[in-house]
Amino acid sequence: MTGVMGSTSSNATFSTTYGLFVDDLGYIYVSDAGNYRVIRFPPNSTSSTIGSTIAGTGLAGYGRQGLDSSRGIFVNSDGALYIADTNNHRIQKWNSGACYGVTTAGTGYTGNSLDQLQNPSSVVVDSNGYMYISDQNNHRVLRWAPEACAGECIAGCSMTIGTRPDQLFYPFSIAFDSQGSLYVSDTSNNRVQKFAILNNTEAVLVPTAQWVTNATTVAGSPTGGSGSTSSLLSSNYGIRITNDGTLYIADRSNHRVVVVYPNSTIAGAIIGSGYGNGLTQMNSPSDVFVTSDGIYVLDSSNYRVLKLQKNGTNPTIVAGSTGVLGTTSSYNTFGASYQMFIDISGNIYVSDQSNHRVLRFPPNSSSGTNANVIAGIGSSGYGPSQLNTPYGIFVDSARTLYIADTNNHRIQRWKYNACSGTTVAGRAGQTGSALYLLQYPSSVVVDINGYIYICDKNNNRVLRWAPEACAGECTAGCSMTIGTRPDQLFYPFSVAFDSQGSLYVSDTSNNRVQKFSVFNNVLPTTDVTTMAAAVSTSSIITSILTSEATVVPTTEMKTSIATTNIPKQESTMEISTMAPSTVGTSTTTIHSAMASSTALPSTMTSSTATMQSTATPSTTVPSTMASSTTVLPSAMVPSTAMPSTMASSTAAMQSTATPPTTVPSTMASSTTVLPSTMVPSTAMPSTMASSTAAMQSTATPSTTVPSTMASSITVLPSTMVPSTAMPSTMVSSTTVLPSIMLPSTMVPSAMVISTMMTSLIVPLTMEISTATSMTPFTIEGCSSPIITLTPSNPLSRMPWYHQRDQSLSISSIIQLNCPKSLLTRIQWTIYACQPLCSFQIEMDPSVTIMTLSELFLPSRSLHYGLYKIKLTVTMQILPQLTSSEVTYISIIPSPITVNLIRFGSSMISIGRNQTLILDPGSFSLDPDEVIFDANNWNYIYYCRISPQSNFMQVNSPFCFGNRSAEWYYGSNGIQSSLIIQPGLFQTNQTYQLRADLINIFNASRIFTGYLLVKVEETDSMIISIRYDRILSLSEDNVFRKPTVASSPNHVYWLMNIV
Repeated sequence: MTGVMGSTSSNATFSTTYGLFVDDLGYIYVSDAGNYRVIRFPPNSTSSTIGSTIAGTGLAGYGRQGLDSSRGIFVNSDGALYIADTNNHRIQKWNSGACYGVTTAGTGYTGNSLDQLQNPSSVVVDSNGYMYISDQNNHRVLRWAPEACAGECIAGCSMTIGTRPDQLFYPFSIAFDSQGSLYVSDTSNNRVQKFAILNNTEAVLVPTAQWVTNATTVAGSPTGGSGSTSSLLSSNYGIRITNDGTLYIADRSNHRVVVVYPNSTIAGAIIGSGYGNGLTQMNSPSDVFVTSDGIYVLDSSNYRVLKLQKNGTNPTIVAGSTGVLGTTSSYNTFGASYQMFIDISGNIYVSDQSNHRVLRFPPNSSSGTNANVIAGIGSSGYGPSQLNTPYGIFVDSARTLYIADTNNHRIQRWKYNACSGTTVAGRAGQTGSALYLLQYPSSVVVDINGYIYICDKNNNRVLRWAPEACAGECTAGCSMTIGTRPDQLFYPFSVAFDSQGSLYVSDTSNNRVQKFSVFNNVLPTTDVTTMAAAVSTSSIITSILTSEATVVPTTEMKTSIATTNIPKQESTMEISTMAPSTVGTSTTTIHSAMASSTALPSTMTSSTATMQSTATPSTTVPSTMASSTTVLPSAMVPSTAMPSTMASSTAAMQSTATPPTTVPSTMASSTTVLPSTMVPSTAMPSTMASSTAAMQSTATPSTTVPSTMASSITVLPSTMVPSTAMPSTMVSSTTVLPSIMLPSTMVPSAMVISTMMTSLIVPLTMEISTATSMTPFTIEGCSSPIITLTPSNPLSRMPWYHQRDQSLSISSIIQLNCPKSLLTRIQWTIYACQPLCSFQIEMDPSVTIMTLSELFLPSRSLHYGLYKIKLTVTMQILPQLTSSEVTYISIIPSPITVNLIRFGSSMISIGRNQTLILDPGSFSLDPDEVIFDANNWNYIYYCRISPQSNFMQVNSPFCFGNRSAEWYYGSNGIQSSLIIQPGLFQTNQTYQLRADLINIFNASRIFTGYLLVKVEETDSMIISIRYDRILSLSEDNVFRKPTVASSPNHVYWLMNIV
């Protein structure tokens, strides 16, 4: 309310405010700093509308419910509210409907370390959950990963006040454009700074992306010839591609780096003056890396890393020492090395191949700077902490290191600061050409979804390995035969992706770089991030975001204002200006054919839907509906009427109609009935806004308006257009939306089929009837059915992950748009993606339930892997009117339960002179299988005296001393059981035994079981206790009946404590 300073007693007014946010549903969020709270107002609020307090107590505080002079706010797509809690020096996250917040950044104490904030003023969250924080009084912008303990600086990192392009002065607000570039309201400098997006180390690919079989040669000779001219290469190794498509090649045997510009296949520039050890010379360079501030070259046989300016001049040594072959005892030099990586903070990683380790040098290092050993122990081996001749390395946004452990024929994943690695592809020490094996892998790249791309060098192919998968799938060189054909490779060394997702392979022994173009890489779209800016000291820039920004976690920001020569960035969203009578989406242009020359232009934008509508204004007009994941407001202007605007939410609503003189209407019973508003062609404009509350609408009758609607649990809306109005198309989503009907003489409404008909099992071809009686249709023409699947992912192609031990249910909404007949043929089909999603799976009809609207598969019906599930609906009257919709499901392994002894007991009491047998191979449980297959696992056993000591492997002298003769593995040869002889345990001690089970097909699947052993002096029956939840130890909760095992010396008391 103008001029009224609100207090905590009023939710209609507010005090001093600094932050504003409007979500996709039109809710208005106000950061009421003066009253220490955040208020939310409903859509279409006015000056007298009363809001609701959704965060804060109205009093300054630092507890979970408290706020202190909060400023910037942000709401993500899940409704979670992020608050820059300024005077508490933290970012608070309030989940939708929560009574308190959780601190997601900052410690609550002021400071300038990376885990601290000083009066943060704004926060923006991208679609990956990364927070971008304007750390105002530290004069910087931080990026904070989900669940991270500290952030990383991306702008103003010197934290010094100034007007240089890399400095900020009390930055207040931040925003992103559609390409991911960062804008900062540099308040006290009276300017807005743009930090252009630069490199993108994690490829933006969807799991169902595919690549052509035949590549094109983009550098070198297509026939494999070598040479030193500008059009030839000789033993090319590492490659990098910048966002503008410029290709950098480490031309190893020519002792140079070749730069190939877009739309060219010959060198546009050469870096390096030839063979030698001078600063401008190189000796067998094996890798190249390009960042925002320069070009890095791994000058392999000179044992150094060079850094050059972007134009290839002014080389300096930033790691290693010229001509000095490093050993394991040295930390400022390295030996033979073939690949490197530069992370977003400028750390330099070198794969020290000859010393079986990976080194990390700090940013701005120089010759002689010491590195940290972050992987490997300096000697070759195949244990979790060892490497054997590692080649390729990759660092993701969480600073997890991936290593091509070449001579171990595996890919190792080392989490940040971990002491050991986990095998995520291949098998240690086992080579082969099967899809679950590797043969001297030489490089690895990880995309934004965690899919691993491996250059399987000696198999002459490139594999893609899904997260948690037991095997890979071939994406290039799948014949595995050496040759120069477009579909062949010859000892490929490294891989890279361009901004479109096309795959580039350094085909080393063919002296060429091959490009495998991508297809079926449909990316999720993102709404535009808008920003209003003013550059006076008293002005505040408020960014109003329609949704989370799409920013790749490993994106770098340029540290100065981009004014000229900014490389073109590829965006995940296409923005264009639509001509009249055009409906647009972010990735697909959608045309609306309109036969009326008097209709005004209609423009509609949808974030993810792919739609097509055709409407011809006449006496009778069929209704059209399109489905979408995200619904944006639409404005439609008919030729003789005012605009009609509608906002909707997920709430169920009721319709109250005032009946006309004659309005025959047939409507079947339904759990949820949506409102309908009918307005004659001469009516004034109508506006309806809905929220989570139930609301009513009133129908204004016309003379005769027959209407028929389908029965269902959820009924979707329809749109009806009068003959005098412009044809319109309404977008609906899987949520419940209201409908607006503008009647003409007679208009049929769309037929909608329910999503949940679980009690009815029907054949795949059936007749769908929507009412007991129907008014005859007088219009001509039909349109294809519209299908919505749940879960649905047709545009993003991101699969839904589903554990194998869980049943799977896919439901659908089918909208029929044919007035002549409702006879349909409905078919469910399941395809295995191996790798193409074309292999049809035949399901057992005795256990698979396929109804009109639902597909149900019992647990363990599908094996591990990616599946495409397709629903096809065909109109029998016109078979060419066929629609289909797909969803992708990835079946992943379920966690196993590791039981060391019978009954899954976690505690036993044993006499000192009794034998103890640990047998996880017999007693563990795998919910994905009927029985547990002990042969699929490796077993490692640990022990400690609880709780004083740390766990040690049983073969360590610290566990059982040097008395190895008194314990041994079982006789099956796979170490699935461990026998501990009498007398090995010390009396009156409690031991904790542990077994780690590591899957031999996927070493990232590691499960652990524990057992507490209380050792008594006297021999007695072994008492075994298993508990799920401890509530009490009363006699009523103890079963006294013993269960006797086969051995007379091993009697187990099963004590179920519930």
